[in-house]
Amino acid sequence: MARFDSSQSFDICEAHPERELVGDSSRAGELVAPLAGREAKAIVHVKLSNKSYTLEAAECVAAKLRELESVVSVDVSDVIAGRPEAEALSVLSTLSSAFGSSRLTAVDVSDNALGQKGIDALLPLLEKQPLRSLRVCNNGMSAAAAEQLASLVAADSLEVLHYHNNMSGDGGALAVARIVDKARNLVDFRFSGTRAGRPGSLAVAKSLASLANLRALDLVDNVLGLEGGEALAAFLATAT
Repeated sequence: MARFDSSQSFDICEAHPERELVGDSSRAGELVAPLAGREAKAIVHVKLSNKSYTLEAAECVAAKLRELESVVSVDVSDVIAGRPEAEALSVLSTLSSAFGSSRLTAVDVSDNALGQKGIDALLPLLEKQPLRSLRVCNNGMSAAAAEQLASLVAADSLEVLHYHNNMSGDGGALAVARIVDKARNLVDFRFSGTRAGRPGSLAVAKSLASLANLRALDLVDNVLGLEGGEALAAFLATAT
């Protein structure tokens, strides 16, 4: 995520770094209370991480966040730990809906257990957004969830894509490769710890050919094989 100064950012994690369950609207209200004295148009970055929200708490937080008018960067990483699946999906949907009218350029949804239902819950953050940065790390993504993600993301504006520690195998790799094929402006690509086999890893390696501006690349813990290695070598030979 881009760096923002304190006047542009609302970061619950920075103000309250301790891990906690935000269990009701009373505690949630305390966490968002500082927004009352802030200019709504000045805040462009919101981070809600390192808390686990109940639905009641999420509704309170979302109601306040809807007052913000200029948000372009949202970090909702690690916000549903320990919550039952049905409530976790409702929490993700509720928090995401607060940004339904925003034009987002950076989103981090890492460290939340996401299947296809989880991706659906995050639609306001992903669908038709002009994203330049997307981080989907340690989400337990299945191949089907990765397919869903690939169908939603408008990849042509992406500059940063991190997809780490999602054991989505070859199916997930093929989906990510389709994103990369369209993401001609990528400068930072992380695709690591996915347990992709040779077919999927080869597809990802071949997708790099279109990336003229790539400056950072992480393909750790994928099975490239000979063909994948050759595709990667060919890309690296032309990279400047």
